[in-house]
Amino acid sequence: MLPGMFVMGATVDATAVAKSVENARNVLKALVDSPVLSSELEKAKRDTISVMSPNLSQNDATANAWLDTEDYTLPTINEQMRAWNSISAADLQRVATRLFRDTAVASVVVGTAEDLKAQLAPTLSIEIMGESKPKTPDQDSTSTTAEPIRRRHVPVLIAPKNPNPLMKTTKPVPKPD
Repeated sequence: MLPGMFVMGATVDATAVAKSVENARNVLKALVDSPVLSSELEKAKRDTISVMSPNLSQNDATANAWLDTEDYTLPTINEQMRAWNSISAADLQRVATRLFRDTAVASVVVGTAEDLKAQLAPTLSIEIMGESKPKTPDQDSTSTTAEPIRRRHVPVLIAPKNPNPLMKTTKPVPKPD
């Protein structure tokens, strides 16, 4: 998956790819430029709560929600519901502006390369996986004086949280040296 915080997906007919990519970008632009209508926000809140509530009535779902609360140190379910209900249209627009204003957006389209080239090339710059990029006139193919790219090694150490969420410990998690 591409690195990022937000992923949008769609399955469309091959003839509608360019329009779908354009529409997706327009949705992201509209999130930044215009506030969410309060009626849309209230409907989204109701829909989300109605989806979450029946799930919590099942024993397994309640246990999973409780474990998630403990594992990820989340607020209680009631506090999460209260927080969800307190979201305002201004909050949504502030977050949308932070996420989508003046940021690079990658669009990934899967399909037959020839068909996609024909549709997308006139309106977007495209790169096809596995296909070499055309050389520009200022690229000299005989020059090999460039140094190889050096990768910086950054170790990632993740200290496990309490492996048994049923037993709380007051000891701080040891930090790697």
